[in-house]
Amino acid sequence: MLFNKTIDIHFYTNMGYAHDFAGIKTDMDTKPKWFKNIKSSTCTDSNIPKKTLKACPGIQEYHRKVIQMPLWSDMSLQIGPKGSDWYKWQFSDGQSFIRDHPSEVINHYRKEEDFQQLLIECPWTVKCDQDVDFLLCQPLWHSFQLPTVSVTQGVLNFKHQSILNVQTYITRTNETQDILVKHGTPIAELVPLTEKKVKVHTHLLDNVEYEKLRSSTPYTKFTGSYYHNRKLTNKRL
Repeated sequence: MLFNKTIDIHFYTNMGYAHDFAGIKTDMDTKPKWFKNIKSSTCTDSNIPKKTLKACPGIQEYHRKVIQMPLWSDMSLQIGPKGSDWYKWQFSDGQSFIRDHPSEVINHYRKEEDFQQLLIECPWTVKCDQDVDFLLCQPLWHSFQLPTVSVTQGVLNFKHQSILNVQTYITRTNETQDILVKHGTPIAELVPLTEKKVKVHTHLLDNVEYEKLRSSTPYTKFTGSYYHNRKLTNKRL
């Protein structure tokens, strides 16, 4: 393990349609269609070559490394106007779920009348046998049509946790927002914080095996479960 140059990360689900039609994406598959269709350079009126965004090495390297999670079902959101506190959500699959946190979790830094926090429960459970951090971030190159939606960043370690959810904040506007996020739209990206090569594996499990896997990351405490479970895991090793 010490000399292993490849890190294996495993994504498990019990939803066949998520596994088959909205699988985890890597490398070239993470680029938006509009990006693939532009040329790497254009010519000015004086016939001088001018590079485009496609020639940016930072963007190219990002997509070579990023792990992308597409939305597995159409998701409809209704967000009440500024000054209200109501919202509605619905998934086309009839079983996916969203929950919220009150503004107390951010010490009322923003009022609930100004924004809506929504936590999207994802159908993937993730495991990695090496102690590697991953930065979860918003797929900005895919989010131009969702200007009021923000995905919060966080650092995750799938050796010590397995739950992967997406926390969003939606800014309220002067009018009610009807937001439709279509099936296949990337909703989160993971950037490995390592120089090693990362290989992604996806698995489809039956309900019994999947629930057994999810129970390996228990909520043992009202608060601080992650660090408490990490101590328990380290003692067991």
